[in-house]
Amino acid sequence: MAYIYLLMAIISSALLSIIGSIFNKKNAAYSGFSMLYNFILIGSACLVWGMIYISDFSFDVGVLPYSLGYGIMYALALIFLFKALECGPVSLTAMIKSISIITPSLWGFFFWGDTPTPLIVIGFVLVLLSLILCFAEKRKKGERGIPLKWFFYIITLAATNGGTLIVQKYQQRAFDGAHKNMLMFFATLLAALICLVFFLVGRKKNTLPASALKKSFYLPIIAGGGSATLNLLLMLLIPLLPGALIYPAIAVGALIITTLFSALACKERLRPMQWAGLGVGAIALVFLNL
Repeated sequence: MAYIYLLMAIISSALLSIIGSIFNKKNAAYSGFSMLYNFILIGSACLVWGMIYISDFSFDVGVLPYSLGYGIMYALALIFLFKALECGPVSLTAMIKSISIITPSLWGFFFWGDTPTPLIVIGFVLVLLSLILCFAEKRKKGERGIPLKWFFYIITLAATNGGTLIVQKYQQRAFDGAHKNMLMFFATLLAALICLVFFLVGRKKNTLPASALKKSFYLPIIAGGGSATLNLLLMLLIPLLPGALIYPAIAVGALIITTLFSALACKERLRPMQWAGLGVGAIALVFLNL
Protein backbone atom coordinates (compact mmCIF):
# COMPACT_ATOMS: atom_id res chain seq x y z
CA MET A 1 0.00 0.00 0.00
CA ALA A 2 2.89 2.35 0.78
CA TYR A 3 4.13 2.17 -2.82
CA ILE A 4 0.65 2.93 -4.13
CA TYR A 5 0.68 6.06 -1.95
CA LEU A 6 4.12 6.90 -3.35
CA LEU A 7 2.92 6.55 -6.95
CA MET A 8 -0.08 8.76 -6.16
CA ALA A 9 2.25 11.34 -4.60
CA ILE A 10 4.44 11.39 -7.73
CA ILE A 11 1.40 11.98 -9.94
CA SER A 12 0.04 14.65 -7.57
CA SER A 13 3.39 16.46 -7.60
CA ALA A 14 3.49 16.50 -11.41
CA LEU A 15 -0.08 17.80 -11.71
CA LEU A 16 0.69 21.45 -10.88
CA SER A 17 2.93 21.98 -13.91
CA ILE A 18 0.95 19.73 -16.25
CA ILE A 19 -2.48 21.18 -15.44
CA GLY A 20 -1.19 24.74 -15.61
CA SER A 21 0.28 24.02 -19.05
CA ILE A 22 -2.99 22.47 -20.28
CA PHE A 23 -5.01 25.45 -19.03
CA ASN A 24 -2.63 27.85 -20.79
CA LYS A 25 -2.86 25.88 -24.03
CA LYS A 26 -6.67 25.76 -23.95
CA ASN A 27 -6.92 29.51 -23.32
CA ALA A 28 -3.92 30.86 -25.22
CA ALA A 29 -6.14 33.35 -27.06
CA TYR A 30 -7.05 35.13 -23.82
CA SER A 31 -5.07 37.09 -21.24
CA GLY A 32 -5.18 38.20 -17.61
CA PHE A 33 -6.68 34.98 -16.24
CA SER A 34 -3.72 33.70 -14.18
CA MET A 35 -5.00 35.14 -10.87
CA LEU A 36 -8.43 33.62 -11.43
CA TYR A 37 -6.78 30.26 -12.16
CA ASN A 38 -4.66 30.46 -9.00
CA PHE A 39 -7.62 31.57 -6.87
CA ILE A 40 -9.62 28.52 -7.97
CA LEU A 41 -6.59 26.24 -7.49
CA ILE A 42 -5.68 27.47 -4.01
CA GLY A 43 -9.33 27.78 -3.00
CA SER A 44 -9.82 24.10 -3.85
CA ALA A 45 -6.78 23.16 -1.77
CA CYS A 46 -8.08 25.35 1.08
CA LEU A 47 -11.43 23.51 1.09
CA VAL A 48 -9.61 20.18 1.42
CA TRP A 49 -7.43 21.47 4.25
CA GLY A 50 -10.49 23.01 5.92
CA MET A 51 -12.20 19.63 6.11
CA ILE A 52 -9.04 18.01 7.45
CA TYR A 53 -8.52 20.81 9.98
CA ILE A 54 -12.08 20.53 11.30
CA SER A 55 -11.74 16.75 11.70
CA ASP A 56 -8.54 17.19 13.73
CA PHE A 57 -8.93 20.65 15.24
CA SER A 58 -6.14 22.39 17.12
CA PHE A 59 -5.31 26.05 17.63
CA ASP A 60 -2.32 28.04 18.79
CA VAL A 61 -2.08 31.75 18.00
CA GLY A 62 1.69 31.33 17.67
CA VAL A 63 1.17 29.33 14.46
CA LEU A 64 -0.52 32.25 12.67
CA PRO A 65 2.72 34.15 11.80
CA TYR A 66 4.04 30.96 10.18
CA SER A 67 0.78 30.63 8.24
CA LEU A 68 1.18 34.24 7.13
CA GLY A 69 4.70 33.66 5.79
CA TYR A 70 3.78 30.33 4.21
CA GLY A 71 0.61 31.73 2.62
CA ILE A 72 2.36 34.70 1.02
CA MET A 73 5.15 32.56 -0.44
CA TYR A 74 2.74 29.80 -1.51
CA ALA A 75 0.66 32.33 -3.46
CA LEU A 76 3.75 33.87 -5.07
CA ALA A 77 5.17 30.43 -5.96
CA LEU A 78 1.98 29.43 -7.80
CA ILE A 79 1.64 32.83 -9.48
CA PHE A 80 5.18 32.68 -10.86
CA LEU A 81 4.87 28.99 -11.76
CA PHE A 82 1.89 29.89 -13.94
CA LYS A 83 3.75 32.87 -15.43
CA ALA A 84 6.78 30.69 -16.21
CA LEU A 85 4.58 28.07 -17.89
CA GLU A 86 3.00 30.80 -20.03
CA CYS A 87 6.26 31.83 -21.69
CA GLY A 88 8.84 29.07 -21.14
CA PRO A 89 9.39 25.33 -21.56
CA VAL A 90 7.33 23.09 -19.28
CA SER A 91 10.17 20.59 -18.74
CA LEU A 92 12.77 23.16 -17.64
CA THR A 93 10.22 24.97 -15.47
CA ALA A 94 9.41 21.69 -13.73
CA MET A 95 13.11 20.94 -13.25
CA ILE A 96 13.85 24.28 -11.59
CA LYS A 97 10.77 23.89 -9.39
CA SER A 98 12.01 20.46 -8.29
CA ILE A 99 15.55 21.73 -7.69
CA SER A 100 14.15 24.45 -5.38
CA ILE A 101 14.09 21.79 -2.67
CA ILE A 102 17.76 22.64 -2.09
CA THR A 103 16.71 25.98 -0.57
CA PRO A 104 16.05 24.57 2.93
CA SER A 105 19.38 22.73 2.78
CA LEU A 106 21.24 25.94 1.94
CA TRP A 107 19.32 27.76 4.68
CA GLY A 108 20.22 25.02 7.16
CA PHE A 109 23.93 25.36 6.47
CA PHE A 110 23.86 29.07 7.32
CA PHE A 111 21.17 29.33 10.03
CA TRP A 112 20.59 25.88 11.58
CA GLY A 113 24.15 24.74 11.91
CA ASP A 114 23.67 21.80 9.52
CA THR A 115 26.83 20.15 8.24
CA PRO A 116 26.90 19.40 4.50
CA THR A 117 27.44 15.70 3.80
CA PRO A 118 29.49 14.47 0.82
CA LEU A 119 26.25 13.41 -0.92
CA ILE A 120 24.77 16.90 -0.50
CA VAL A 121 27.95 18.48 -1.90
CA ILE A 122 27.80 16.11 -4.91
CA GLY A 123 24.14 17.04 -5.35
CA PHE A 124 24.93 20.76 -5.41
CA VAL A 125 27.71 20.24 -7.95
CA LEU A 126 25.35 18.24 -10.15
CA VAL A 127 22.71 21.00 -9.88
CA LEU A 128 25.24 23.55 -11.16
CA LEU A 129 26.26 21.20 -13.97
CA SER A 130 22.61 20.63 -14.85
CA LEU A 131 21.94 24.37 -15.10
CA ILE A 132 25.05 24.88 -17.24
CA LEU A 133 23.98 22.12 -19.63
CA CYS A 134 20.43 23.48 -19.87
CA PHE A 135 21.30 27.10 -20.56
CA ALA A 136 24.86 27.32 -21.89
CA GLU A 137 24.35 25.83 -25.35
CA LYS A 138 23.96 28.46 -28.06
CA ARG A 139 20.75 28.17 -30.03
CA LYS A 140 20.81 27.75 -33.76
CA LYS A 141 20.28 30.69 -36.12
CA GLY A 142 16.59 31.51 -36.33
CA GLU A 143 15.73 29.31 -33.34
CA ARG A 144 13.50 30.97 -30.77
CA GLY A 145 15.16 31.43 -27.39
CA ILE A 146 13.71 31.48 -23.89
CA PRO A 147 12.51 35.03 -23.04
CA LEU A 148 14.36 36.89 -20.30
CA LYS A 149 11.21 37.30 -18.24
CA TRP A 150 11.05 33.49 -17.87
CA PHE A 151 14.33 33.59 -15.95
CA PHE A 152 12.89 36.18 -13.55
CA TYR A 153 9.75 34.10 -13.07
CA ILE A 154 11.66 30.88 -12.48
CA ILE A 155 14.13 32.43 -10.00
CA THR A 156 11.24 33.89 -8.01
CA LEU A 157 9.40 30.56 -8.20
CA ALA A 158 12.44 28.69 -6.86
CA ALA A 159 12.93 31.20 -4.01
CA THR A 160 9.29 31.24 -2.90
CA ASN A 161 8.69 27.51 -3.33
CA GLY A 162 11.80 26.82 -1.27
CA GLY A 163 10.69 29.49 1.19
CA THR A 164 7.48 27.61 1.97
CA LEU A 165 9.57 24.57 2.93
CA ILE A 166 11.75 26.72 5.20
CA VAL A 167 8.73 28.25 6.95
CA GLN A 168 7.14 24.81 7.36
CA LYS A 169 10.32 23.45 8.91
CA TYR A 170 10.59 26.42 11.29
CA GLN A 171 6.99 25.86 12.40
CA GLN A 172 7.50 22.15 12.96
CA ARG A 173 10.70 22.79 14.94
CA ALA A 174 8.94 25.41 17.08
CA PHE A 175 5.88 23.26 17.87
CA ASP A 176 7.44 19.77 17.93
CA GLY A 177 5.53 18.64 14.86
CA ALA A 178 2.11 19.83 16.08
CA HIS A 179 -0.52 22.01 14.34
CA LYS A 180 0.36 20.93 10.77
CA ASN A 181 -3.27 21.10 9.67
CA MET A 182 -3.76 24.52 11.22
CA LEU A 183 -0.65 25.83 9.43
CA MET A 184 -1.84 24.58 6.06
CA PHE A 185 -5.48 25.68 6.41
CA PHE A 186 -4.73 29.29 7.33
CA ALA A 187 -1.84 29.46 4.84
CA THR A 188 -3.99 28.29 1.91
CA LEU A 189 -6.85 30.56 3.05
CA LEU A 190 -4.53 33.58 2.99
CA ALA A 191 -3.00 32.57 -0.34
CA ALA A 192 -6.47 32.23 -1.90
CA LEU A 193 -7.43 35.69 -0.61
CA ILE A 194 -4.21 37.19 -2.04
CA CYS A 195 -5.00 35.79 -5.48
CA LEU A 196 -8.63 36.94 -5.21
CA VAL A 197 -7.55 40.51 -4.41
CA PHE A 198 -5.09 40.56 -7.32
CA PHE A 199 -7.80 39.18 -9.62
CA LEU A 200 -10.35 41.80 -8.55
CA VAL A 201 -7.83 44.64 -8.94
CA GLY A 202 -6.81 43.52 -12.44
CA ARG A 203 -10.10 42.01 -13.59
CA LYS A 204 -10.40 44.50 -16.47
CA LYS A 205 -7.37 42.83 -18.07
CA ASN A 206 -9.08 39.44 -17.91
CA THR A 207 -10.32 38.57 -21.39
CA LEU A 208 -11.27 34.98 -20.55
CA PRO A 209 -15.02 34.72 -21.30
CA ALA A 210 -17.39 32.78 -19.08
CA SER A 211 -18.01 30.28 -21.88
CA ALA A 212 -14.30 29.39 -22.04
CA LEU A 213 -14.02 29.26 -18.26
CA LYS A 214 -16.91 26.78 -18.08
CA LYS A 215 -14.94 24.42 -20.34
CA SER A 216 -11.75 24.53 -18.28
CA PHE A 217 -12.63 25.59 -14.71
CA TYR A 218 -12.22 21.99 -13.56
CA LEU A 219 -8.48 22.09 -14.33
CA PRO A 220 -7.41 24.36 -11.43
CA ILE A 221 -9.75 22.39 -9.15
CA ILE A 222 -7.88 19.21 -10.09
CA ALA A 223 -4.54 20.96 -9.54
CA GLY A 224 -5.67 22.26 -6.15
CA GLY A 225 -6.83 18.80 -5.15
CA GLY A 226 -3.47 17.42 -6.30
CA SER A 227 -1.59 19.96 -4.19
CA ALA A 228 -3.54 19.07 -1.05
CA THR A 229 -3.36 15.35 -1.83
CA LEU A 230 0.43 15.51 -2.12
CA ASN A 231 0.77 16.94 1.38
CA LEU A 232 -1.67 14.37 2.77
CA LEU A 233 0.19 11.50 1.11
CA LEU A 234 3.47 12.75 2.52
CA MET A 235 1.98 12.57 6.01
CA LEU A 236 0.94 8.97 5.33
CA LEU A 237 4.24 7.97 3.73
CA ILE A 238 6.69 9.36 6.30
CA PRO A 239 5.89 6.64 8.91
CA LEU A 240 5.87 3.90 6.24
CA LEU A 241 8.95 4.54 4.08
CA PRO A 242 12.37 6.17 4.62
CA GLY A 243 12.68 9.79 3.59
CA ALA A 244 15.71 8.82 1.48
CA LEU A 245 13.26 6.94 -0.77
CA ILE A 246 10.18 9.19 -0.60
CA TYR A 247 11.62 12.56 -1.59
CA PRO A 248 13.93 11.47 -4.43
CA ALA A 249 11.16 9.28 -5.86
CA ILE A 250 8.63 12.12 -5.83
CA ALA A 251 11.04 14.75 -7.17
CA VAL A 252 12.53 12.59 -9.93
CA GLY A 253 9.25 10.82 -10.77
CA ALA A 254 7.36 14.10 -11.13
CA LEU A 255 10.17 15.53 -13.27
CA ILE A 256 10.10 12.48 -15.58
CA ILE A 257 6.30 12.61 -15.95
CA THR A 258 6.34 16.35 -16.66
CA THR A 259 9.19 16.01 -19.16
CA LEU A 260 7.37 13.23 -21.02
CA PHE A 261 4.22 15.35 -21.06
CA SER A 262 6.09 18.37 -22.44
CA ALA A 263 7.70 16.27 -25.16
CA LEU A 264 4.64 14.26 -26.20
CA ALA A 265 1.71 16.60 -25.54
CA CYS A 266 3.30 20.04 -25.83
CA LYS A 267 5.70 19.02 -28.62
CA GLU A 268 8.61 20.81 -26.94
CA ARG A 269 11.89 20.45 -28.80
CA LEU A 270 14.78 20.56 -26.37
CA ARG A 271 18.38 20.57 -27.58
CA PRO A 272 20.61 17.57 -26.76
CA MET A 273 22.46 19.44 -24.02
CA GLN A 274 19.15 20.42 -22.42
CA TRP A 275 18.08 16.77 -22.35
CA ALA A 276 21.44 15.97 -20.74
CA GLY A 277 20.84 18.78 -18.24
CA LEU A 278 17.46 17.34 -17.32
CA GLY A 279 19.06 13.92 -16.77
CA VAL A 280 21.81 15.37 -14.58
CA GLY A 281 19.16 17.37 -12.70
CA ALA A 282 17.23 14.18 -11.96
CA ILE A 283 20.39 12.53 -10.59
CA ALA A 284 21.11 15.65 -8.53
CA LEU A 285 17.67 15.41 -6.91
CA VAL A 286 18.49 11.88 -5.74
CA PHE A 287 21.76 12.97 -4.12
CA LEU A 288 20.14 16.00 -2.49
CA ASN A 289 17.51 13.82 -0.81
CA LEU A 290 19.68 10.92 0.38
